[in-house]
Amino acid sequence: AGPAGCFHGRAMRWLCALALFLTLALPAAADANARAALARVDLAQSSLQAEGRDRGRPRPLDLRLTLTQPVPYRVYFLDAPPRLVVDFRQVDFSGAEAKALPGAELVPALRWGRFRPGWSRMVMELPGPYALRQALQSPIEGGADGALMHLQLEPVDQDEFVTRGHALSALWDLPQPATRTAPLPETT
Repeated sequence: AGPAGCFHGRAMRWLCALALFLTLALPAAADANARAALARVDLAQSSLQAEGRDRGRPRPLDLRLTLTQPVPYRVYFLDAPPRLVVDFRQVDFSGAEAKALPGAELVPALRWGRFRPGWSRMVMELPGPYALRQALQSPIEGGADGALMHLQLEPVDQDEFVTRGHALSALWDLPQPATRTAPLPETT
């Protein structure tokens, strides 16, 4: 194995080292790029406010979340206890404490985080039954990048409180039940 074999051995070691480095470094870089593509919430520009005077009854609520970019979302209510659920596509809530949202003390509980890959969820426990008066996502004023998600909620009577049933009904992307046209074969 003369000098050519020695060179070949060193080249193979370098190639193996490079392959190992790329195997370890590329997923980390891809994760960093994926995180950069996620919208983030700006708590300094976000708030939860109650309208009107506190007279011991639930008041209309105004939720404004400022995000670094527009994202698809869906809004629905669940009962027992009454809660607002907002599912967001590609929002990274890490580093943003829900309790730090200005006005979070207006509701019994507020939490958010990753729900499933690519989706995040915000759950706001409500002081009673509510209805969605308005849901709007618009560009931030002044031409800055980002989006303002604005939800207006108003208290309603229990019989007007429209929910998705129970928490399990909030699951999605599940296959539809199959309909069988022929009976199952008998087993002996």
